[in-house]
Amino acid sequence: MTKRLSFLLLCMVALMISCSKKKAVEKLDATLEHNVGYKAKNDSTLYGLACEGCTDSVLVIMHDDCTDPVTYDIIQARKDRRILGQPAIGDRIAFMISPNNKREIVFAVDIDQMYGAWIYELMPTLREESAISDKEHTLSDTEKAERDSLAKVLMVPRECGMILKQDFTSQPIGRQWRQNTLDEESPVVYPEVKFYSEWHIFNGQLILTMASMPQTGKAKKQPTTVVNDTARLLMLSRDTLVLRFKDHTQGYSRKKNELNKK
Repeated sequence: MTKRLSFLLLCMVALMISCSKKKAVEKLDATLEHNVGYKAKNDSTLYGLACEGCTDSVLVIMHDDCTDPVTYDIIQARKDRRILGQPAIGDRIAFMISPNNKREIVFAVDIDQMYGAWIYELMPTLREESAISDKEHTLSDTEKAERDSLAKVLMVPRECGMILKQDFTSQPIGRQWRQNTLDEESPVVYPEVKFYSEWHIFNGQLILTMASMPQTGKAKKQPTTVVNDTARLLMLSRDTLVLRFKDHTQGYSRKKNELNKK
């Protein structure tokens, strides 16, 4: 009786352990599925976790297939400033391997350090003189001085930027308000800002996606228009992000109180 009871207890413990392991594996699979890197056609980007042993000259990475960690040489990539961020143990890394050496990384970015809110200050500019030239001749010297003084007061920066989330979606910061009559008469004007809804790493570049939603209601539905902007990652630290777009370079600082909105 005692042996049978012991056997039953062992079977129950084994079953509980098996179920526990199954749940752990399912949780891990769900985590990997949630955080898996965007894989587009012709994208050579790989993903993995930084492991113990990372230094200024090597990165030790465990690939998503959970095989043994691999040590990669990053000396040349670091010289080329293609190692972005400061990888810590457990951080998710997006990286590219040299086509000539499978143990050499030519690009790597700490994805975990990409997450969060990145902002910059958008300054207004004086409205084009042609837009106010029609009224210029009707203004007195006093009115002109008042207008110039008002322009100085209105030269206030607006906070703009984006929140990069773990599911590779993006949320804008500082959405512009709808223009009204006062905005049209203002001596200053704010440049248009693009607002992105998605972000991905593609062959060592940052792809920011902007989509215009189709119209609904009585109007005929229009197809969603998707525009991708490509930016080169120039710098990534815990507090600074610098991107080079086609026509300009934009620096961002991390907004501390938005870090949890991922």
